[in-house]
Amino acid sequence: MSAMSENVPSLSLSSDGPKCIWQSSLVNRARLVLAMGLTVILPYSYGRALVTYSQFSVFEPRYLMQALIAAPLVMALTLGLAPHFSSKAAWLAFGAVFAIWTAFYVFLVFAYNGDRLPGWLVFAGFFPATLWILWTAWIFFLPIRWSLRGAVLGVLLFATIPYLTLFEVSGLSGDTHVDFALRSQRKTADFGSKAGELSGTGVKLVENRLTDFPAFQGPNHTAVLQNVKLARDWNEHPPRELWRVPTGAGWSSFAVVGGYAFTLEQRGDQECLVARDLKTGHEVWVHKDDAVLPKQQLMGGPGPRSTPTVYEGRVYSVGETGILNCLDGGTGRVIWSKNILADSGGSLAFHGVSGSPLIADDLIIVAPTGRDDASLAAYKRDSGERVWAKGHDAAAYASPMLASFGSTTQILNNTSKGLTAHEPRSGTILWHYDWTNEDGVICSQPITNAGAPDQVLLTAGYSKGSQLLKVTRDDKGVWSASPAWEQPSRHMKTKFTTAVLHGDYVYGLDDGIMQCIDVKTGQQKWKGGRYGHGQILLVDDLIIVQTEQGPVVLIEASPKKLTELGKVAALSSKTWNCPALAGKHLLVRNDTEAVCYEVELAK
Repeated sequence: MSAMSENVPSLSLSSDGPKCIWQSSLVNRARLVLAMGLTVILPYSYGRALVTYSQFSVFEPRYLMQALIAAPLVMALTLGLAPHFSSKAAWLAFGAVFAIWTAFYVFLVFAYNGDRLPGWLVFAGFFPATLWILWTAWIFFLPIRWSLRGAVLGVLLFATIPYLTLFEVSGLSGDTHVDFALRSQRKTADFGSKAGELSGTGVKLVENRLTDFPAFQGPNHTAVLQNVKLARDWNEHPPRELWRVPTGAGWSSFAVVGGYAFTLEQRGDQECLVARDLKTGHEVWVHKDDAVLPKQQLMGGPGPRSTPTVYEGRVYSVGETGILNCLDGGTGRVIWSKNILADSGGSLAFHGVSGSPLIADDLIIVAPTGRDDASLAAYKRDSGERVWAKGHDAAAYASPMLASFGSTTQILNNTSKGLTAHEPRSGTILWHYDWTNEDGVICSQPITNAGAPDQVLLTAGYSKGSQLLKVTRDDKGVWSASPAWEQPSRHMKTKFTTAVLHGDYVYGLDDGIMQCIDVKTGQQKWKGGRYGHGQILLVDDLIIVQTEQGPVVLIEASPKKLTELGKVAALSSKTWNCPALAGKHLLVRNDTEAVCYEVELAK
């Protein structure tokens, strides 16, 4: 029996029937073109589902369904189609489909592969794992024996095993590149023998406001320190490493008070608030909560996103699932605990709760997600009793901060729709200004006193840019905000970071590249230094740049040009965590390790 006669289904053709694709009927050509068009859907939908499975061990339903619908449609369109074409024409058609499929994956892998593995290695593992679905979709078309069809399908299914067993996806970069990794490279820290909650008096926190770094991005949540002067040349005076320790996952930074450093880590299914001795890195105590984001919400990686706040001997923290803890800073003992999502009737944002807690007199201010009318909430610091919950739009991923306009103190909160100002005691909304991007993802802190005491600079990523606001109060006491620039600036597209103001100039990572703009006009002064979507900290007139790749760079805050003053290879993998500087101690961390350096101070 010939291969053509065994092709399914068996269709008889007259001897003078069509012999090539160009002589076939219009209907058959349309079927073939439509099948080829539907096949174009498969590489991305199946590839996306495979990437998601490689990271979370679950398939992304939307893309899996696309593949499960498109593949049978191609099978139906090609069923019985091959006998209408010559064998050569059929193979040419399938060859064209295979070439398009291959070209797509070459582009996909080399355009969106991260930095952990070379593109050729990822392609060598990933591409063979996709071919079985292409073959299945076109299995009825090719004029070959069924035994050969089945054998090829078996081989291609077997070709998925090397990828599934040897490769994994560890996350995404700030540019949404996929970080493929070999499973053998996976770092698993052992935390089984570490400290637990202490009994008795524990350690004593003695605050020193000149050197402490007590909250996210420093005392004022602004990523600016003005009471420290660094030596200006890290090449001549390089930071000296004091200690290096493994950490659990997460993008939390350090809060440092009284010689102790506090951060949040994900260790398995437990969210841990860890206290370490600043001089040695040794764990002093660890508080644990059973909490983890659903796998479908871990595209940015597992673990807490916020940073603890330390105040008057207590440590306040907000976990990724909304657990607000008030702990004794010396022992880790729980004083009170709330789930701010359950308490406010909110729900998890896609990347979890990310806003760090803010101290406002006797209140602790937090940003629950999932409700427009409760994007900000206040609790009594001593008891955890909720005082108010107010909002204008759903909370995003920024942290609330205090600001003063004249003699009035306000809480500024970047939501998914824009900037909202609240009165601290009651939570009353004083004013709101719409400023967002298509994704509703705002991670950056606003910059107050930007060019004038009544001005606020907003920056946002995802192709948004920046806008300068002027905040006013009319004769009736009504507050409002209006643009101070004639039009928004396309510059300063901060994605995960916060820009900083020094003099009349703003410095920040614009889509991963350091940029300087004039705060009066929004115009660019210079742009350079591909540091990725990392974080920065302004220290007097110097900027510490925590690059996304891991190294830390020191640069000048100068509007003239970018000048690097030294670099230290602190970390070696993706880093989205903010640096912390407590006196001469510089702390950096990512989702695998933490390092403390002693930096030279200016004399």
